[in-house]
Amino acid sequence: MKLTSALPFRVAGKVSGFKRENRSNEATPSSTDGNRARRGAGAVIAALALALTMAPAADADRAPAPAPAALAVRQAPAAPQQPCPDRTKTETKTKAKTTRDPGPEVTILVSTPVLTSPDDEVTVTFQVSNTTGKTWSGDINLALACDPFRDQADLAAWPSQDLTDLGELTWPVIGESKRLEAGEVQTYSLSAAARDMNLGARGDEPGWGPRGLAVILETSRGAVAATTTYLVYAPPEKVTSSLNLSLTVGLTAAPGEDRETTLSRLTRVIAASRDPWISWLLDPSLLVSSQGEEDPQVQLLAESITEAIDQGKAVYLLPYQDLDQVALAAAGDKAQAVLTGAKRIGEVALVGAVDELVASRVGTNLAWVGQPVDRSALDFMAAGGASAVLLAPDQLAGAVPQAAISHGGLVAVATDQSLTEALTGANTPGTDNRLLAETALRAQRGQVDGYQGSAVAAFDRSWDPGTSSSDPLMTLLATSWVRPTPLAAIINEPVEGDLNLSMAHAHPGPPLDSLSQLVDLTERAAAFAALTPKPDAYLARALPPLLAPLSNSVSPGSRRAAAATLALKQAATDVPPVSVRPGSNVNMISDEGGVPVTVLNNSNEPISGLVVDLKSQTNAIQIGEPVELDLAPAQEVTARVPVHAVANGVFEVKVDLLDPAGQPVAEGASLTLRVRAEWENVGTAIAGAVLVLIIALGLFMTVRKRRAAARTRLAETSSQDGPSVDSAGSSPTEPLA
Repeated sequence: MKLTSALPFRVAGKVSGFKRENRSNEATPSSTDGNRARRGAGAVIAALALALTMAPAADADRAPAPAPAALAVRQAPAAPQQPCPDRTKTETKTKAKTTRDPGPEVTILVSTPVLTSPDDEVTVTFQVSNTTGKTWSGDINLALACDPFRDQADLAAWPSQDLTDLGELTWPVIGESKRLEAGEVQTYSLSAAARDMNLGARGDEPGWGPRGLAVILETSRGAVAATTTYLVYAPPEKVTSSLNLSLTVGLTAAPGEDRETTLSRLTRVIAASRDPWISWLLDPSLLVSSQGEEDPQVQLLAESITEAIDQGKAVYLLPYQDLDQVALAAAGDKAQAVLTGAKRIGEVALVGAVDELVASRVGTNLAWVGQPVDRSALDFMAAGGASAVLLAPDQLAGAVPQAAISHGGLVAVATDQSLTEALTGANTPGTDNRLLAETALRAQRGQVDGYQGSAVAAFDRSWDPGTSSSDPLMTLLATSWVRPTPLAAIINEPVEGDLNLSMAHAHPGPPLDSLSQLVDLTERAAAFAALTPKPDAYLARALPPLLAPLSNSVSPGSRRAAAATLALKQAATDVPPVSVRPGSNVNMISDEGGVPVTVLNNSNEPISGLVVDLKSQTNAIQIGEPVELDLAPAQEVTARVPVHAVANGVFEVKVDLLDPAGQPVAEGASLTLRVRAEWENVGTAIAGAVLVLIIALGLFMTVRKRRAAARTRLAETSSQDGPSVDSAGSSPTEPLA
């Protein structure tokens, strides 16, 4: 892998310590050969100094005799001439403030060997630039930290150590006197035998591990500048512990990166991280060719994933478009439908790009967050199917000797920011030193405290290996204490513990009102998809524009808010897939009836199982069973939903279009229902009265007509049969002849 680092170790400032009297300020050339020639004399001096340290405390407290003025290179004793401070003492001291002239700038160029054994010679090469504006004369000393580092915080503080304390925290190893003219820049080297540097065990320490080195410039008035680095003292027989190291690399888009740039960068990322123990975290949207056309880079990505899985590499599938689950969790439980939809179309995209058997070996239970999470967000991700969460760098407060912590059924995986930066940052002098010191201390602490240490470095989403020839990872893997380990092995062996989550670097998500609207639109799209013959295909078309503002590829803050606003504006102009035709008010003159609702299928998809339901805000209107419809593309159907009115009045009724599970598939509509149930009774009474009147009139007319007909027949009968008898009983008068 091509990995570089950016860990500056030059520390500028005024320094106290290493104050010696009667030192020569004459300029003396550097001579490494002279150092070696006088090594025998140095050993004698070392033995003498060792004997002095065995003397009574009163003698030990006396200052050492000054070196001869003609001696340009001073070999350090085998043990400090003045004991380092006792760290068990807790009393505080008031430090005298001394005004010193600023000194030259000093920068370490290289320190070798980083992995040091007793037979090695330690050489530190550094550059001194006289930026004081005048001639500078003084001593340049190589010093060693008095004590081994106790923990990660102690090690991390070494480059930024308060230089007024540096003299108390170190003891001199070797030094030279130098003179530089104003503006002069020189490169020097100081060397010392490792066995003479007091690198062995102290007390109950394991006898190996990282130590701090410093190059300090001083004059007769005290130290004026310094810079620091590390070495790792690692005799093979002493290193008996190891550190499980796992790396994760995202195959995702970087914030603000266009698709073409992303696919081009991922070609380099894949080539640099092919080792099977390095895990990939894949955004499945990158497997979908844009505009439905075949894309050679997409095909190459799919082929690389297939090949990697066949070789045993762990690949984890992220939600579609690398959804920011932390931001989504702010919308609450209703956002679970969004997460489910994003995961579903991600799985479809994966199956469409690689063989189904290969797809079945891709993990789907790991969440990778791009910002600090709180416990509610962890619960949200667990509810969405995650069994492990890769946390943001250094979110777990305090020391994390073992990366995986089990809490409440979820495994939280701590990612180490310093290791990640050392492996992926810009290459600077001291990169390997810091990286090896970090990992050595973790392994050493596990040896002392009796546990197997582990660490996870999660490369940033924007990581680009570039073309650098530096390879810090190979340097790291060459050690005897680093054990490359797949992420799954670390997740499967968590330790029980409480999560001390730090929210110091949390990012703002999109405004909650915009987030809520995006969630609602996404839920509707997912619900409508369930009505179509091919729900996955519909989701793959409908969801991406709505998920885009919630992607980790969109920078949090103002850019994400702007993206959310743009997506909502676009959604507002889109024709909904199904809608209710606006209608006039509905009048009811009875207490029961069917309310007509006209539904339009605006999509090109046939839908089945669409549920039309009504909701009333008052108990005066009781809604009956909803009506289920099937609609062809572009079809319009009127459904009649039964209602029962228990009072008269004007009521607002909401129309809901739902899927069979009761989820809304489109924005609802409202109808105004006017109920006049007494009108039916009045109408019935009037109709009855009219009917009775008509019947009575008909009867009267019928009787009258019958009587008239009877008289007519009677008259005709009388004229044919003879004279009739009048009503008085007298016979009619016969006509005369």
